[in-house]
Amino acid sequence: QAGVVTVSKVQCFTYCYNSLPVPGQCCPVCQGCYFRGKTYNESETFKLPTDVCTTCVCKNGNIACEREQCPVLNCKSDYIYQPKNECCPKCRGTRTVFDPKGCLFADRVYNKDERFTPHQCAKCLCRRRRTAVCETETCPSLDCLAEDRLPMNSSSCCMKCKEKKDCTFEGTSYKHSEEWRPNVCMQCTCDNGVTYCQREKCSNSLWCPQGFKLLLTEAECCPKCIEHEAVCSVFGDPHYRTFDGLMYSFQGTCKYVLAQDCSNKDFLIKVRNGVRFTSGYAWTQMLVVFVYKHRISMLQKSVVKVDKHRAVLPYTQPGKFSIIKDGELVRMKTNLGLEVTWDGDSFLEVTVTTKYKHKLCGLCGNYNGIKSDDLIGQDGTMYMTGDDYGHSWRVGSSRACQLKPQFIEVKSPCDKNPVARQRSQSVCSIFYSREFSKCRQKIPADDYVGSCITDMCDCPDGRYCACEAIMAFISQCSRSGIKVKWDKSLNCQGLDSCPANSNRIACGEICERT
Repeated sequence: QAGVVTVSKVQCFTYCYNSLPVPGQCCPVCQGCYFRGKTYNESETFKLPTDVCTTCVCKNGNIACEREQCPVLNCKSDYIYQPKNECCPKCRGTRTVFDPKGCLFADRVYNKDERFTPHQCAKCLCRRRRTAVCETETCPSLDCLAEDRLPMNSSSCCMKCKEKKDCTFEGTSYKHSEEWRPNVCMQCTCDNGVTYCQREKCSNSLWCPQGFKLLLTEAECCPKCIEHEAVCSVFGDPHYRTFDGLMYSFQGTCKYVLAQDCSNKDFLIKVRNGVRFTSGYAWTQMLVVFVYKHRISMLQKSVVKVDKHRAVLPYTQPGKFSIIKDGELVRMKTNLGLEVTWDGDSFLEVTVTTKYKHKLCGLCGNYNGIKSDDLIGQDGTMYMTGDDYGHSWRVGSSRACQLKPQFIEVKSPCDKNPVARQRSQSVCSIFYSREFSKCRQKIPADDYVGSCITDMCDCPDGRYCACEAIMAFISQCSRSGIKVKWDKSLNCQGLDSCPANSNRIACGEICERT
């Protein structure tokens, strides 16, 4: 400018205690677009109230500040003035243009290679083509008011702020520009003895789409929607509801892979099915869970064995899994995100977290969110019936089968017994009762009704074989946040799976942290 090239270093301004460097960028940034009690939008710029030369911008969720560099002015000091609300001073008046032999600076001509000091903050050198190159000491941004600045002396070029004051918050002292979190919902900053705090605001809409639920963790301020765990249910003679929600029946009487991590081999669950009351129907007699190089067997009457030794419940393998008796149910929970529930008869549920999505196989399906492809067998074939699909997951030799698959007759006793059919339909009409009205709005009851009728048709006198279908339906209702009051006169063990002196209630809304 006016024959003078000004060379100076970029001066950065950081107001935070722990600024972060950015690759390819001179100045570091402060996380979050929050400064002195105000939140700035993306790409919004602002100037420091204490320094018009420093401009800050919110970019990519962070604030970066840089100080404007002022040129060395080529005029006498009494011609320099400071415009209001501007960073850099300017020269007043006009200049007469002529062609000097050296560098014209202010009211003097300097020879080539001659050095001179126009003021205490600049050192200049007259170069060829009558151009002066001046190096200036750039003063840093002053984040303080004029009354908080130290007086300048003759040897210094830049003004300085007085030492910043510390802050005291809830009995703890913090340095100037230090940031801290009193809790997960609040972030505070010390600014020269004044504490500024900002509280994170949660969305007013505490609603999640179907298949998701609200979760509030200790490490987060606001609840967020996460995908529900996937549940596979097995009940009755036996009926299967896969992880993706497909319902089918399978009457095999051998050993089968129920669910398996086919990706990382974290776990394997096998079931043994046997003949129940008639030769045409089967039931789940027991299951075996292979996990953490242990074998956990869940047998009739809630007997549990770990590595072939009978276990006394509660049983724990620290850091691996635990098994408890919860009312009439046996519950196994692992640290892998796998849970197994067994009623000691033939009802069971397998629950997995979303980390196993697209990784599973077995009678419980592949857990990919698409139930139309759940009948892909172990051989990769897409089967059309549950029986054909189930046989593809048989393991072990035929000696483990109570009946060879080709000899199983799948005929309902109700086909030739109208009285039994009428009794079955009457009992299973409970699914259409008022108690289940809210549940039916979210979960189709017809599949459970059909399973219930099948089970009741194969039910001997003196037994109430509708219980497992009712349990499966109530369990699905509970996962959908619906509380069902069942008829205690049904005398179904396991419906009330709460321990003694406790009561199960449906989940309510998640409260925002205060």
